[in-house]
Amino acid sequence: MNNPPFLFASCGGILLLYYKHRSYFVINPIKGEFNFVQEDKHDGWVVGSVGLAVDSNTHSYRVRLVFVHVSKHRNCLENQMCRFTIYNFCSSQWEERNEEDFVCKSSGFLGRNIQPVYLHNSLHWLREDGSILSFDVEKRRARIFQGPVKLIFGTRYGYDIWFGGVGDSLVFVCPSKYETVIYVYDLVHTKTWKIWHRIGNISLTGKNDYKNGFPIIFDGQRLVLLLRNKDGGDGEIFMHNILEKSWEKMGIVSATTEFVPFVSTLAKINSGYVFEELRNNFHLN
Repeated sequence: MNNPPFLFASCGGILLLYYKHRSYFVINPIKGEFNFVQEDKHDGWVVGSVGLAVDSNTHSYRVRLVFVHVSKHRNCLENQMCRFTIYNFCSSQWEERNEEDFVCKSSGFLGRNIQPVYLHNSLHWLREDGSILSFDVEKRRARIFQGPVKLIFGTRYGYDIWFGGVGDSLVFVCPSKYETVIYVYDLVHTKTWKIWHRIGNISLTGKNDYKNGFPIIFDGQRLVLLLRNKDGGDGEIFMHNILEKSWEKMGIVSATTEFVPFVSTLAKINSGYVFEELRNNFHLN
């Protein structure tokens, strides 16, 4: 392949790869199966973001791609109109959508450095103003709610802040110069943000040339941070055990290393294709 696809998102052991010309691959690297879809065209609309939803609670492992289309013809700069379309990889068909579009305060969507989170049948996109767009894939309902912190000028979501899901909660991991604060949002009961943990920053624990760490992953018990030198070169991976309140060095990584959460699954992609070349190119065995 002259222009191999790049990793765009992951959910429930399934990977989403963007190719070109609004084309996407969904692949199970464990089984080597993949399927392909092109973005559905909508005159007067552009794709704001894309989310991957994998429902592992069903026997068939429903795998769906959700496109958020944003209207180009909205004259009011304060609001934007969103339209959601869903492609079902199990049936290889577009699902019918509701006629009613969703209007919300205007804000851009973040790039591929931060992934949407799929929890409780809903996809959650973090937006540039710090708010969260939530779309219930089953009920076809959308809403907006505010994140725990407002966007600070110069903050790079996906680098300085980690956004993900742990159990029934959305999670923000926000490092600063002196400490790392972990916020959680209970999607089932309270539906409010609270501070879960405060962790002293490892960059202050010894004589080194590190600035604050970049959070890579958090599973509720362990926080993994990447510490790079101020020149942006190679860095080190450290893990913090919350229960033991201890740090452990895990290794050294290059400046070009990317990290994607992944849990293996035997979910079937309804295609029959086995894409060994793609599998080998991305070293997903």
